[in-house]
Amino acid sequence: MPKYYLYKTKCNFGLMNEAVIYQLASTATPRSWYVRIKKTGRGYHQESLDTTNKAAALEKAEKVWFQFRNSEETGIKYGKRRFNDHFARFITGRTWSESRAIRVKFVFKRYFSDFFGDYSIDQIDHHLWTEYLDWRLSYWQREEDAGRPVRGNHKKKPSINTIRSERQLLIQFLKWLHLYKHIAQVPPISAAYDPSNLKKMNRNRTRGLPMSSFQYASIIRRLRNWSVHKDAEENNWIHSFARKRLFYFIVISTNCLLRMGTEATGMRWRDLKLVDSVRYPSQKVALWYVREGKMGGRSKPAVSTYRGLLHIMRWRAISASFGFGKDDDYVFPNWNGERIPTFYLNKTLQLRLEAWDNGTNRFLLTPSNTKITLYSFRATAISRRITKSGWDIIQVAEAANTSVATISKHYAGDWIEQDPDRYADTSKKEMLYLGIDEAAELEDLLAEFE
Repeated sequence: MPKYYLYKTKCNFGLMNEAVIYQLASTATPRSWYVRIKKTGRGYHQESLDTTNKAAALEKAEKVWFQFRNSEETGIKYGKRRFNDHFARFITGRTWSESRAIRVKFVFKRYFSDFFGDYSIDQIDHHLWTEYLDWRLSYWQREEDAGRPVRGNHKKKPSINTIRSERQLLIQFLKWLHLYKHIAQVPPISAAYDPSNLKKMNRNRTRGLPMSSFQYASIIRRLRNWSVHKDAEENNWIHSFARKRLFYFIVISTNCLLRMGTEATGMRWRDLKLVDSVRYPSQKVALWYVREGKMGGRSKPAVSTYRGLLHIMRWRAISASFGFGKDDDYVFPNWNGERIPTFYLNKTLQLRLEAWDNGTNRFLLTPSNTKITLYSFRATAISRRITKSGWDIIQVAEAANTSVATISKHYAGDWIEQDPDRYADTSKKEMLYLGIDEAAELEDLLAEFE
C-alpha cells in the first residue's frame, strides 16, 4: 500500500490477506477507518466503516467482508441495503400511470418509509409484514393521541382492499429487488389475517354502489346547469372547459358503461367508430375501441346508447371550439392536451357535491351509505340497465366488460327489484295461492297504509 495508508491492520477473518483495515493520511483527525477486501477475481473492494474506533472498525469490517463474499457467491448485488434507498429507486426506475404513481408515492411517504425505513431489504418477510399490519391499523389513532393533525376520515377503518393493495405493492417491490439481483429470493407474504386484525379493517364496499333515481337525476341536472347552461358563465377558458369536461365525462362514460379510470381517460377520438343501426335505419350507433383499462384493452368495443351518441357529438363540437377534438387528441384532455388523471375529475366532482349538499348527505352518500364518487355513476348505470331496461346478466356483463360472477355478486338485488314476482311466486303454474276472502282482506289491509 502507498504511504498515505496509515495503521494498516490485517483482519483475522478470511484467508490470504483478504481484508485489511486502515486510515487515510489525507484525512483530518480523528480519522475514520476503511476496509479493503480482495475480490474473488481481479481487483479490490474498498469502503468507509464510518467509525474512528479501531475495535468497532474490526467488527464492522467482518460484517462487510461476510456480506461482500456472500454477494459474490450468490450473484446478489452488494451495496446499501436500506429499504428507503431501494424503494426510492423502485419508484423512479419504473413507468407508472399518473394516478398509480401518486398512490405509490403516498403509501411510501406516509406509511412504508416510516415503518420500514431503517430495515434492511434482507429483513422483509412475512413476520415483519405482520408487525407492519399491526402498526398500520392503529396509525391514525396514534396520530390523534399524539395531538398531530389528522385527515378528516382518519377514524374510518382502512378497507381490506386498501390493506390488500399495500401488501401487493410490497410484493411488487420485492419482485423488483429480485429481478435486479438485490435479494436472492422473494419471501412469501401471506394474505391471511388473524381475527384481531380483521376487526380493525372495513370489509364493506366503500364505493361503486348505485345512487337512487332521485340522486342520479338531481346530480346530473345540477352538473348540466353548472357546466353547460346558465351557471356556467366563466371568463377563464380553462375553468369553463373543465366544467364541461366533467359533465360530458360522466354522461358519455355512463352511456357507454366505461370504467371511470384508464378506460375513459385513455380514449382518443380515433377510437370512435360510427355504424348504421339495423333496428332504426336512420340512426347511427357509436362504438368505442378501448385500448387500455383495468383488465387491459377490451376485446369487444364498448357500445353507446342511442342518446349517448348525441352527448358524444356535442362534446366533440365543444372540444373543437377549445382547440381539441382531432383524431389524435384525448377525448377528455387536460387543458394542455395531455391525459387528464381520474383523481382530478373526481376531486372536482367531490367539491361540487359538497357545495350542493348543505349538510343533508343527499349528494354525498348512496342509499347503501357509501360515498358518491365517479364510480357511483357507472354502478348506477349498470343498475339501471337491469331495473329499467330488463337486461339479462350476460348482456350486462359484456357491456360493462366484467365477469358474470361480479355482476351477480354486486347487482343481484337489482334483478329482484326488476322482477319481484319471480321470487314471490312459489307455484309451478303462476298461481297466487290466495283465496277470494284472503285477497279481499289483504286489499283492505294495504289500503289502510296507503
